Amino acid sequence: PTNLKLLELLEINSRQSATALGEALGLSRTAVQDRIRRLESKGIIVGYTVRLNLPADQSFQALIHGTILERPCAPTLTWLRC
Repeated sequence: PTNLKLLELLEINSRQSATALGEALGLSRTAVQDRIRRLESKGIIVGYTVRLNLPADQSFQALIHGTILERPCAPTLTWLRC
């Protein structure tokens, strides 16, 4: 139950300090850090993200790496350019 609550808190705000998370969970900072480390090593937490709040008229660029398994790949590349 504690790990589930920890995950809920991280989903809401993954930038919270271990101290703040510990206060919410009734745990020490180091206990929270240990739990997070174990959840990461088990593959339950696989990363952290940023949610952007950009105006609709503001664009951004992203670099994405992928492998195209379909051959010939030209139709997929055409689709990606859209």
